[in-house]
Amino acid sequence: YQQIIEAFIGNNDMSAATSVLRRMKKYHPQDCRSIESDVFDILLSGQPCDLQLAESMLSWTNERADLASMCTKMVYTCLSIGSSGQDITKRVLGYMKDKFGEDDIVWAELNEVVRKASDVDEGRDC
Repeated sequence: YQQIIEAFIGNNDMSAATSVLRRMKKYHPQDCRSIESDVFDILLSGQPCDLQLAESMLSWTNERADLASMCTKMVYTCLSIGSSGQDITKRVLGYMKDKFGEDDIVWAELNEVVRKASDVDEGRDC
């Protein structure tokens, strides 16, 4: 699976890479953590970034720590691109509230991310 995902990434076909990753996660969840993080980071850092595909990954990430990290990365990316990320930011924050409730650690990390994002002078296009 991992080689297939890497081939799709190499061909800039992130939709296919994400689809294979989701199948891999279903049948071999223990082998997915590293590649899942890589795929998510590529989705957020690509030119253009693919916020919708990254957002879809949140719904099938079960590991609590991974999910919290992914959500905070996504909020940072959305905030750093400006107004075009506002709707997704609101959805991710709502999703985090549903998943994490009042978990102080998760919200402290998010507050740090928001602070860093506010220091970003220029957004990038997505």
